[in-house]
Amino acid sequence: MSSINILDLINVASAVKKPLDAAAKAPQISLDKKDVTKVSSDVINSVTDEVEVAQKEVDATIKNLENKEPWYQSRVIWGTLFTGAFQIASMLGIKTGTIDAESLTNIVMQGVSLAGAAYALYGRLVTNKPIGE
Repeated sequence: MSSINILDLINVASAVKKPLDAAAKAPQISLDKKDVTKVSSDVINSVTDEVEVAQKEVDATIKNLENKEPWYQSRVIWGTLFTGAFQIASMLGIKTGTIDAESLTNIVMQGVSLAGAAYALYGRLVTNKPIGE
């Protein structure tokens, strides 16, 4: 069994243990069928929450591995471009002022996000079709 599978099992075990511990500490909960149903529901919800968290992590890892993001949304690309530009400017004796490559990358990424939002709004305003058609 790989280490990631063991960690997943530990997370699921923890998700099951939390509501069971809470049920054991609650004096109003017994082993009556109605209480077992309630505790079962709590366990299912807890495990479902844990699975959703794990799924988000898996999705992010897969997206990173498949590298499906457009190049202009990649902080690595922008950071590399700006770092290279700052290096070239430095070699040419051009002063870059007080801004550094990381700050410039953050500014550009915010600009790219703003441009995307503006483009989406523009697209919605100029279209003649209702959403979903």
